[in-house]
Amino acid sequence: MSRRGRPQRLLFISGQVPEDEAGNAPSEYRSPYRLAWADVEARLAAAGMTFDHLVKVTIFLSDRRHVAERKGLRAEVLGDRSPALTIAIVGISCRCRASGRAR
Repeated sequence: MSRRGRPQRLLFISGQVPEDEAGNAPSEYRSPYRLAWADVEARLAAAGMTFDHLVKVTIFLSDRRHVAERKGLRAEVLGDRSPALTIAIVGISCRCRASGRAR
């Protein structure tokens, strides 16, 4: 790899729970998904980064039926950015949790 292609720094973000400032998680799917991504965006911004710096994202869903729902939402949030993506269907109490890596 050329020196130019090597990341100068790494940021690991994990466990973005879809809650508002009061600790409440909305009951329908779209709002929690957006809340989790807003938290990722805020953490990136605090490090001087944007969604353009994402290289890997893992999304944990509590139910397989949310896979179809999240397709359009991801495009709304990330636009045409396409970091590597892993989706895991797991038994968690909230509907969506996002984590990612940035460089």
